[in-house]
Amino acid sequence: MKGTKNDSQFPKEYFKLLKDAPIMSGSKICGPTDNSITADEVYLLLESIYGEPNLNTKGMVFIDKKTTWEWVFETKNGYLACYDYKNNWSVGYRDKINEGLKEDAKKLVSAITNAVKMAKDNIKEESFSKSSNFLRAFGATRILLQRAHKEGFLIEGIVLYASLLDGLLRITLILKSQLDAKDDTIDELFIFQDENGPYYTERQIFKFVHCKKIINKKLHKEINSLYDQRNKIIHRFFLTDIEYGHLPNFLNRYELAYQEVYKVVYDLESEQIKQGVGMTVAGPKMTQNEKNQVLKELHKKIDSTKSWIVKPKRDYLFDE
Repeated sequence: MKGTKNDSQFPKEYFKLLKDAPIMSGSKICGPTDNSITADEVYLLLESIYGEPNLNTKGMVFIDKKTTWEWVFETKNGYLACYDYKNNWSVGYRDKINEGLKEDAKKLVSAITNAVKMAKDNIKEESFSKSSNFLRAFGATRILLQRAHKEGFLIEGIVLYASLLDGLLRITLILKSQLDAKDDTIDELFIFQDENGPYYTERQIFKFVHCKKIINKKLHKEINSLYDQRNKIIHRFFLTDIEYGHLPNFLNRYELAYQEVYKVVYDLESEQIKQGVGMTVAGPKMTQNEKNQVLKELHKKIDSTKSWIVKPKRDYLFDE
């Protein structure tokens, strides 16, 4: 919803967000008439206008996750809340209801509906950035690795680790070349592969980082060995003695190799900051909103067609 005119056109002066929403009972007044507008789209809209939801959670522990977000507003007629319930959104009253508040609820539903539609109409196709796509992939890969670990997807884990190591090694080559040249130039062959254009294979990348002494001989040998096992699993599962039961050991080795290469990246970035050259810059500590925005960007690499939202944590009585 970023980049729209929501802030200037949405009646937020009438629907005033309570900074500290008190504990109030209430119930639903009305819901949307247009079912094409999702709860996630409403969340993104209200977040862009008001900031994070106030949740109305002061001193409360919720029973389950049927309701995960809530903005409580004050109007001249009383208190209203916009909230989700089982992935649908509604507007309800808080404390007491009257005829004026019922009309306010309808106005709020209409304002949200119109603002979401306007935002959809105003969204322009983002220009594709090779560097943004490349950097998003790191966080996305770690998210997918966490899922693979949780669900026991061992083959997916091997593939993701191989991709992650390849990406990290490419970053080391970019950082090192920038330190050597004292500039922030990025060779796009390291970060993007055109369908029919030139590119660097994983094996070439392994060779480059070893020849430039970015990684030592022992780590270079381990990465090549892991890549051989990855090829057996992906391409020669029928033709070699590889077993599914071998995968946990390979995954442990991949994690150790990842940690080593990550340390190399960290050291090169630190050197760039020290010398004041290259693409690495030291900045202030990120706010929670900035962290949430980064997380949304990472999820775009997983599925850019979805509206990714980062909901504030609520305290629930039972585990998921």
